[in-house]
Amino acid sequence: MRQIGRDVLMAIAVIVCVLQLVPLACAAGPSVTVDSRDVSLGETFTLDVRVDPCGAEVYGAQYNLIFDPSALECVSQTAGDFLTQDGASSIEVVNTIDNTIGRLEYAETRMGVENGVTRAGVLATIEFEAVGTGSTGLTLSNVLLSDPSAQPIAGVVQNNGTVNVGGSPPPTVVDLTPTALSIPDPAYVNHDYTLDVTVSNLESGDASAFNVTLKADGMIVDDKRVDSLTGDSDTTVIFNWKPDTIGTSTLLVEVDPDDEIAETDELNNTLSATVDVVEAPGPTVTVESRDVSLGETFTINIRVDPQGEEIYGAQYDLYFDPAILQVVSQTAGDFLTQDSASSIEVVNTINNTLGKLEYGETRMGVENGVTRAGVLATIEFEAVGTGSTSLTLSNVLLSDPSAHEIGGVVLNDGAVNVTGTPPPPQPGGAIVTIPDVAATGTLTAPIRIENVTDAGAIHLTLTYDPGVVIVSRTCCNPDFDTLLANTEDAARGSITLIAYQTQNPGLNGNVLVANVTFMALGPIGSSTPLNLKVTTLTDATPECNPIPHSISNGSFTILLNGDVNGDGRVDAADCMYLAKHLLGVSGFETIIEDAADVNGNGKIEAGDCMYLAKHLAGINGFEELK
Repeated sequence: MRQIGRDVLMAIAVIVCVLQLVPLACAAGPSVTVDSRDVSLGETFTLDVRVDPCGAEVYGAQYNLIFDPSALECVSQTAGDFLTQDGASSIEVVNTIDNTIGRLEYAETRMGVENGVTRAGVLATIEFEAVGTGSTGLTLSNVLLSDPSAQPIAGVVQNNGTVNVGGSPPPTVVDLTPTALSIPDPAYVNHDYTLDVTVSNLESGDASAFNVTLKADGMIVDDKRVDSLTGDSDTTVIFNWKPDTIGTSTLLVEVDPDDEIAETDELNNTLSATVDVVEAPGPTVTVESRDVSLGETFTINIRVDPQGEEIYGAQYDLYFDPAILQVVSQTAGDFLTQDSASSIEVVNTINNTLGKLEYGETRMGVENGVTRAGVLATIEFEAVGTGSTSLTLSNVLLSDPSAHEIGGVVLNDGAVNVTGTPPPPQPGGAIVTIPDVAATGTLTAPIRIENVTDAGAIHLTLTYDPGVVIVSRTCCNPDFDTLLANTEDAARGSITLIAYQTQNPGLNGNVLVANVTFMALGPIGSSTPLNLKVTTLTDATPECNPIPHSISNGSFTILLNGDVNGDGRVDAADCMYLAKHLLGVSGFETIIEDAADVNGNGKIEAGDCMYLAKHLAGINGFEELK
């Protein structure tokens, strides 16, 4: 915490070229007064810090306020209109909250005018939450009022306040319910499945620990313990299930089966689903098909579905017409590394003369194989001629952890059709979009559907360079009724989102799919595209009609915190540039805003100039640019 003394207020006043003050007489002297309140435990309330100049001309003001943190917790401290009562501008020099020791610091000065103010008003409004019972003083200290000449005004009277907290906390209101259950369709007998259950707390109260039970055909599969669930939030509970009988199986999820939690609705604690359990086919290796335009560069995935087999290694040859396609690259997918194990490419060759690819990969350092479907390899092609070419698999081999060949592998060849002109754009005005963003640490960006009519469901994938940035979180308060996020591959540069309507009608206009939080990892100045791929976008009718749409991709650029002028360095020139920007000097209108809030209070102000200068001077306490 830092205090603003008289010398700082004097310096600010000199910069703005103040006029001399002609004080008015007042018997009692100017006063600074803190409101008092009687409140209830758990109540959120506001108190004003008021200043009565009592005839003096006030240009700047500061105070510290001490309170008992076991009784009160400060939520916010915001400027009042005392110093701007005549329409002049002001700047907050200090605004800090310390709920650990129970202390607030605040300082504000007028800017751009020569006179002070003489009418009483609210200097700042403080929002508190009553967190404990009892009485606490609101004690003023380090109070200073200054005149337009940056001179302290003498005889200031300090009127402390008091808050009395009584009563008991409001009752906790909780309503737990399962809102989503992921199921395989179909399920294969004697295969292992992971089922995700979304449990929601529909009320504002926080729930303590409770159980969630999964039953299959009336028999308990597993119990999971949830330690807590805050109000108006969701959590995902993961169950493992292995069906052992062919036919229709009924899955039932029950939340709080032991009635440990008192709820407002005790009748919405179950969710059921039926699953068809069938005999498993053999593993499949599938090549995607595409319709593309001449000159287009595009990718084709080679996908493997183990169908319950445990796969340790895979290989294939792929034939194509080199007069129509040329291969740009062939890169490993995440199929054999889906559990974060290591793998090695045994062969990866490209022959654009013959039109042949060879690829082989095996896991390393682990004993088990993988059982979930995934992309073995991604091939980037360029369409160099018109016509149709098959993508034909041969020499395909899948092996188990004992290096034995797995039999019964089904091969699904692909095809690419190349036309001489690009396909016409899709009709309709819907746009799935993510913006261009820049940050120094973490930043949250929205994924939206713009100009859409009757949106009912969307399934999309976001990809990026994990060497530059990764997704650390997806949330919050989407416009859709339900949002499911798969972030298992976030560290490898990909997340998948599914959002849909359940009880409410379709969405119109600009619709928020999700807010995605990124964490910067790469070097300063590095950038990555933020690419969206929409698998499904349908309306909310029973027919689930596809909605025509386009995609607007974004980017993420890593900034150097404190580099206000964007020259790639943090030095005294940035202090000068920021100061002239705040003063409105011509030629300094544009700054790198994301790099300018160096004290981390969410505002770009004179305090950032001071903080950056002290950081560059190596003053203790200013080591970190926030």
